[in-house]
Amino acid sequence: MNDPLSRPTRNDVAEKAGVSSATVSRVYNNPDSVSPEKAEKVLSAAETLGYEPNRQASSLRRRGSGTITLAAFRKKDRPYYWGNQPLLKWMYADVIRSVMDEVSQSMFHLQIQTIETEGDLESLKQSDGIIGYDVDTEHEAQALSALKKPYIICHHTEDLGSHPAVRTDNLEGGRIQARWLQGRGVQTPLYITGRIDEVPADRKRMEGFIEVYGRKNLLLIDDLSGLEEARARAAEIRKFIVKNKIDGIGFVNDMTLLGIMTGDKEVPIPEDIAMAGYDNLPVLPLFNENPATVDLRLNRIYRRAVTKLIADITGGGSTDIQENNNKTEIILPVLKAPL
Repeated sequence: MNDPLSRPTRNDVAEKAGVSSATVSRVYNNPDSVSPEKAEKVLSAAETLGYEPNRQASSLRRRGSGTITLAAFRKKDRPYYWGNQPLLKWMYADVIRSVMDEVSQSMFHLQIQTIETEGDLESLKQSDGIIGYDVDTEHEAQALSALKKPYIICHHTEDLGSHPAVRTDNLEGGRIQARWLQGRGVQTPLYITGRIDEVPADRKRMEGFIEVYGRKNLLLIDDLSGLEEARARAAEIRKFIVKNKIDGIGFVNDMTLLGIMTGDKEVPIPEDIAMAGYDNLPVLPLFNENPATVDLRLNRIYRRAVTKLIADITGGGSTDIQENNNKTEIILPVLKAPL
């Protein structure tokens, strides 16, 4: 049973699925280049036969390491970075799981690397390809580009158009929030944000929201962002809401929303007020207010980055996702409405 000679081969799978051997290879190495119907036939045949692709042999044929690296820069010099917030660290874990699941369907292995030094960057040269986690500066993008390896940056890359990327659209995310509030009949909206000069993504979200409502029809607080800041000013903000008869609020992120919801409750928030956050924080459904939120769809962004990178490494591929040039693909965010 363990005799390698008795194990099913790629040709066996191809024969059973009624496809070519090359199609079987593409299913595992470049799945986007195969129709869903054919891919299903191949995977079903492989499962029936007990076929497992030989990843080591595949990498030797390519003269590569057979490794894809998910690389995250340590943003230690920044006075503020959203990824360091305790309640948001789940996002990185979610991305790792998504990348692992997608890589496991290919003939590659996954490596995870934190970039802190030049030596860490140099070690990436051993990989066949690199996915940059939350690359949001030109300096980080150029560091990956200089390695002369296939690479893709994700997910806040709106200002980095010269690099291959799979990204979100924060401008559209702000519009989505505003449209949802409009659909709820909100006529006196408040938008709460902060750090718009430091965090381009936050600035884009605000601009999208304003684009829908217009400045004349909007009250704006632009010096408040994050859980602790919002909790500290919750009483002030709640009084502002009641005084101005606000009937809907858009928040730059769910952390700020939670701060206002859980801070000083001496002045209650009106029960019928519509609230829309951003980031799809998993704890939101635990609250009675149960606000709407915008989901970046990081799972899909990074899964797509894997398939796009593998296509680049293996020399093929196609896309059914909106492209604004040959290098960048956009996964649009979606609204998660209250339960």
